[in-house]
Amino acid sequence: FTIPVQNVPQRFEIELSAVTYVVENRWNPIAQCWELDWYDAGGAPLVMAVPVLAGADLTGDYPALPPGILAAITDGDEQADPTLDGLGIDSRLYYVTP
Repeated sequence: FTIPVQNVPQRFEIELSAVTYVVENRWNPIAQCWELDWYDAGGAPLVMAVPVLAGADLTGDYPALPPGILAAITDGDEQADPTLDGLGIDSRLYYVTP
């Protein structure tokens, strides 16, 4: 499943593994990476500032997040982190159910 992200800050609702979450993405200029904030359906924060890095399971270390695997993959270089201009264009977020 492809997560519908863009290379601009955004907030959206998404259902993953039968649970509804609210996700915000934003660029962190200091860390030079995109980050995800996760909220439950009611807006309560679950996990904040998860860096979107290639080769990492972006939900695996957080029991409050979906049990599947969330990964960032960049076209042509699966080890490249999403760039400021590339998220949702060259780099996509994919969720695989457990």
